[in-house]
Amino acid sequence: MGDRKLLAAFLTSLLTFFLWRIILMEPYNAYFEVGLGVSIVAVPIIFTYGIFSSIWAERIANKREKGIELVKFLLHIVFGIGFTGLLFILIYPFWSIDFFIYGKTLLIGGLFCSMLYYLFDLFIRIIFIKKEL
Repeated sequence: MGDRKLLAAFLTSLLTFFLWRIILMEPYNAYFEVGLGVSIVAVPIIFTYGIFSSIWAERIANKREKGIELVKFLLHIVFGIGFTGLLFILIYPFWSIDFFIYGKTLLIGGLFCSMLYYLFDLFIRIIFIKKEL
């Protein structure tokens, strides 16, 4: 399971580097700078919090008899949005105007990364492990 989670984290980090500019809709041509700036923050979070929360989500979901994949998917989304939301609240208080300007972008980024992580993990399980769902 550890190898699968590491590979999913690596692929998520790699795709996040390339697709973040599309999410942010940056009007200027600073593709490398935006990708590098996001990766400096996102990659350590994906490799630490992402792996541990994915393992935890998988253990919680495997206790159920039905709807295991749906529970895993929803838990990945909740953990992704919850972490980025908590991080953002700690950085910018509610009364700051930056909370309303940047909050949506950060929450969408957490949603995007958590969905990517789950999908990569699912594809690795299906393709390499050949586990039936």
